Amino acid sequence: ERDSGRIKPCGGGIPSSAFEEFGISDSAVIKKIDKLLLVSPSGRKNIMNLSGGMINIVSRRLFDEQLREMASQAGAELVKGEFRKIRDTGKDYVIGIRQKNGTSLEVRADYVIGCDGVHSMVRQAMGLSPVNYVYTYSEIIRDASADACEFWFSESHAERSYSWVFPGGEGCLVGTGLRSRSKARESFDEFLKRRGLKSNGAGRGYMIPEWKDGDLVKGRVLFAGDAAAHVMPLSYEGIYYSMKSAHLASTAIIEGNILLYIKLWHKRFKSRFRFMKRLESHFMQNNRTMEKMVSILANPAIQKAFLKLWLKKDSDKNALLSYIRFFGKYLN
Repeated sequence: ERDSGRIKPCGGGIPSSAFEEFGISDSAVIKKIDKLLLVSPSGRKNIMNLSGGMINIVSRRLFDEQLREMASQAGAELVKGEFRKIRDTGKDYVIGIRQKNGTSLEVRADYVIGCDGVHSMVRQAMGLSPVNYVYTYSEIIRDASADACEFWFSESHAERSYSWVFPGGEGCLVGTGLRSRSKARESFDEFLKRRGLKSNGAGRGYMIPEWKDGDLVKGRVLFAGDAAAHVMPLSYEGIYYSMKSAHLASTAIIEGNILLYIKLWHKRFKSRFRFMKRLESHFMQNNRTMEKMVSILANPAIQKAFLKLWLKKDSDKNALLSYIRFFGKYLN
């Protein structure tokens, strides 16, 4: 871990089902949200009640610390430092680390899981190209309030993406997704104006990986989370998929078959990611297509299929097929 005290720029929304799946307590949860609000470019509002589940908003500082503590209790040893290099000896890997106190450390490992973010240095060291990404600009606005996770659509402030308002412990995290970094502040200000909010001048820009079917394994190095662009297209949800991909990678190592990781990930997620990518390409083109998407998601049957797939992380293939059946006719 390079900097365990760093608070990541993140909405912190995680489906409650993830806490059950991984046996995580809700000690880092600061809000529990039971509905979504979708607002179309024309201002049409669509409320989706999350029956059968919730979105848990976490403090990333507390949640990340909680995960590190769980790992330590399971036998992991945490080293505070920065990855510098990796060398394959033929028998194992030698990983060079610059520790936070300035000293160098070498670690030998049979396998390596690179889960070091969107600008993964492990990917770079292994000769892989960086992951694609989109820009975000966000800010914690303490005098903002919301009782739902809000998703606002319009080319005026979120070109081929969305802007958001997520309730937090103190105020809300407000942000927008972008295709052009140069328009970050301008687009963010436009969204604040639309939502009726004022900036406090403490905004942060960051990158979110954009998924495409790519490298999960090279040699005995496996990639997970943002380092493998495991962020769901359209929704841009990443926390759950980072945890789950790391779990699948660990399973493959324990079984002594790292190619099993590719098989497990593809079986569990590839069809879903590919279909969501199709939806994103179709519906996030412009205001007209975004308006259509919000209208379609007002259909109770489509909402039910969407929530089963997204909120409950239903692994049943039939859940995906029903979702494709509902949305497929709109893609032609």
